[in-house]
Amino acid sequence: EGFYNGYADTLHFTSMFMIGMLLFKYQKEITCFYRSMKNLNRKLLIALGVFLYLYSTGILLISRSDTAFLLKD
Repeated sequence: EGFYNGYADTLHFTSMFMIGMLLFKYQKEITCFYRSMKNLNRKLLIALGVFLYLYSTGILLISRSDTAFLLKD
């Protein structure tokens, strides 16, 4: 498929690993912040997460086949 190589995947996986480390490091602070949120804000945060996930998968579905390799994991 064209000039596809593993460098984009390496960058993607490295960034996800770093985000995971930060989530683990600040787990208590994030938990306290989430628990202190109002119920409406919690629901909005969850809805935003679901929307962003569905939006990212929707981009894959409508993308052209010659550039799809840049977007898929």
